[in-house]
Amino acid sequence: MTSPYDPIEPRNFGANQRSRPKGGWRAPHRHALSTRNARNLLIKNRGAPAKVSAQNQLYKKYRYLIENLAVAVGISDIDGNVVEANKNMCRLTGYPREELLKTNLAATYVDPQDRLRLIKLVKENGEVNNFEARLKNKRGKPYWASLSIKKIKLNGKDYVLTCKTDVTAIKRLEDEHKKNTKELEEFHEAVVGRELKMKELEEEINRLKGMLGKKK
Repeated sequence: MTSPYDPIEPRNFGANQRSRPKGGWRAPHRHALSTRNARNLLIKNRGAPAKVSAQNQLYKKYRYLIENLAVAVGISDIDGNVVEANKNMCRLTGYPREELLKTNLAATYVDPQDRLRLIKLVKENGEVNNFEARLKNKRGKPYWASLSIKKIKLNGKDYVLTCKTDVTAIKRLEDEHKKNTKELEEFHEAVVGRELKMKELEEEINRLKGMLGKKK
C-alpha cells in the first residue's frame, strides 16, 4: 500500500503537465492547514485564552466565597448526587470532600421519608427554608439539621443548592424544656389535686361536726 508520504508519479495532466521534481511527488501532510485555514482558525479562537483565564478567576472567587461561608453549603442534582461542597459541609457530615462528591444524600437521612417530603416541597415551590430533619454523619451518628434549599440552574441543568445548620444543641434544649414543662404541669396537677382533696376533707369534717352538734 502506498503511504501518503511516499514519492508518487504524477498522472497525465496534458499540455500543462509539469516535470517530475527531484525526489518525486509527495502528497500533502494529512494534518497540514492552508494559510487561509490557519488564519481563520486563529481569528476564530482569538480571545479564547483570555476567556478561559476569566472563567478561572471567576471559579476561584466562587470557591473562595463558598469555602468561607459560616454555614455548610453543598450543591447536588435533584437525585441527591453531590457535585460541590465546602469545608463546613465536610466537617458537619464527617466526609472528606472527595468522598462526599461520590455520596448520594439519601444515605445521610435517618428517616428516608424526610428526604422524600423535602424533595416534594422543593419541586412544588422551588425552595424550602428551615426544614428540620434528623440526619447522620459518615460514622452513622445522628444529628439534627435545619435545611434551606433552592433550585438553581448550572449550564442549563437543574441542581439543588443546600445550606445546612447543625441544630442538635437547640433541639436538645427544646426537648429538655418540653420535659421540664411536662414535669411542672404534672407537679402542678398533683399540688392542685392535693389542695382539692384537702378542701374536700375539710368540708367533710365540718359537715360531720355539724351533724354531731345537732345530736347534742
